[in-house]
Amino acid sequence: MKKTTLKDMKKKNLQLVLKCIAEGNGLSRTELAQASGLSVSTISTLISELLEEGIISEIGESASTGGRKRIQIAFSGNYGLIAVFHIKKDGIFLRAFDMTVNEISNIKLGDKPLYGNDFLMVMTEAINDFFQKEDKYCQRLAGVGIVLQDNMNIDDFVVTYSTGVSSSAITLEDAIKTQFKVPVVIDYSAAYTLTGRKREEAVMQDENKMFLRIGKTILASVVINRKSIEINGEKYIDLSPLFFQKEEKTLSFSDRSKHLDKQDSRKETALMNKVDIYSKQGVKHLVQVLKPICVFFSIKSICFSGERIKDREFLDALSKAFQKDKIPMIVPKLQYEEK
Repeated sequence: MKKTTLKDMKKKNLQLVLKCIAEGNGLSRTELAQASGLSVSTISTLISELLEEGIISEIGESASTGGRKRIQIAFSGNYGLIAVFHIKKDGIFLRAFDMTVNEISNIKLGDKPLYGNDFLMVMTEAINDFFQKEDKYCQRLAGVGIVLQDNMNIDDFVVTYSTGVSSSAITLEDAIKTQFKVPVVIDYSAAYTLTGRKREEAVMQDENKMFLRIGKTILASVVINRKSIEINGEKYIDLSPLFFQKEEKTLSFSDRSKHLDKQDSRKETALMNKVDIYSKQGVKHLVQVLKPICVFFSIKSICFSGERIKDREFLDALSKAFQKDKIPMIVPKLQYEEK
């Protein structure tokens, strides 16, 4: 069992105080002590540190009940920016809030949803542009929220990180935390109703299931007994190297201007098809790749998603390819998850 240190206790107390400030309406130090259960001296020490950092401010005095007047505490509105990205079928929207949750801006970033690395790039550009234009709120990014609508699948927002030597797939949440070093919250909007719940029920009913996203990368995840399986410490298997090969190309100035870092190298690594996954050869190759995974995990169904999936012809061809070869003995049911 991990031993609790003074640093751990202070962090826990600080989180408790911030929670009380957020839920309260201009509480004084005494009222914060009562709400949190901490001593007045502990509250005073923490409040002094928060005031010095500029996270909170003293906003006025509460009515006196006899004795000294009590000074009210609240978050400093311009301490930082909270950026909330709402991803809908008709586009991506950025709503920016200050620390008192007053809306500063509401911008539409595009007319269609984007996924994975494409979304991360648009999100980064939008945040950088906002800080350049809004001098009043340019101190720091305090947090990021992602709101998904309808039947959107968080697995479709997986980001591929490449070092030039190797690449790995990580969740969108981890990618944002790595890039911006801020808290991240991802949730579904109220519009996520029956369709999304049906998908969740389907996952719960299938004991062994594979999710396969086909796009600029090909990523697979496996659910066994209602739990996502980690392979080599990752929840996703990146199958892209089996279908794509890296090729270096020279970019023109107009191409480079589209990138965030305009001072970057004139070289870019592009993914070139080794085999067209939708061709007869590609379907056969995909089945050969998926079969060992299906056998090892006793997969009963495979759910496909991604922008490149267009109709049932592809799934029908895959089903026939699985039927043709009797390994695995139980042919998995193939499903297409519509966006």
